[in-house]
Amino acid sequence: DAKKANHSIEWIEAHTYHTEGPLAPGAFKLELWQKAFLSCLFGIVDSEGHRQFREAVLIMARKQGKSLFAAAIERYVWLEEGGYGTKVYNVAPKLDQARLAFEAHYQMISKDPRLAKLAKKRRTDVYFAESNSSAMPVAFSERKSDGANPSYVSLDELGQQIFSASWSDDKTAKELLFSDFKEFHIAGHALGISQVTCLEAESILPRLNELLAAMEKLKQLRGYDMVLLM
Repeated sequence: DAKKANHSIEWIEAHTYHTEGPLAPGAFKLELWQKAFLSCLFGIVDSEGHRQFREAVLIMARKQGKSLFAAAIERYVWLEEGGYGTKVYNVAPKLDQARLAFEAHYQMISKDPRLAKLAKKRRTDVYFAESNSSAMPVAFSERKSDGANPSYVSLDELGQQIFSASWSDDKTAKELLFSDFKEFHIAGHALGISQVTCLEAESILPRLNELLAAMEKLKQLRGYDMVLLM
């Protein structure tokens, strides 16, 4: 539905603003890829006009404005699409991280004279009495997230949680090696290959000698010609 897709793009560009940096407090002008993302999210609907995508994954490098973009989508859902009783949650591993998009959203509200008067920033959320809607930041571990009935959830740093699942400082070097380990026999050679997912080298380098020692012990124990860690 081109009309719905264009509406989300035009609304965001007309009602959202940069909240920090040299472009603040100017209007948020979407890049082409952001327009494409919004078109897929809000413009692909069924015969009754309901969105087909309820979940979307967006992978961005750091310092590329993901909090601003998340706040812009949040603002659109909260004020334009969500309707009465909309509940919006900004979720991240730590509360400080969750507050980034939340604060960007609140700063946008503060720049709108009408909303600034109607929206009330409380201790844990922002409440909009006119539509009985609210937005709040939540950490992954917070129990109060249980039983929530969200209209929109922004999961920040989700990729880091997923891709780092195999890495943990609590695991021994042996446990890390065998978290994803395979044995191969190629041209008469026996190889042991382990894969460990880790987004940041800084978290694994301090244990490099420990891992190498465990690999050498495994090589001798099983008679491998080579043990590789990827």
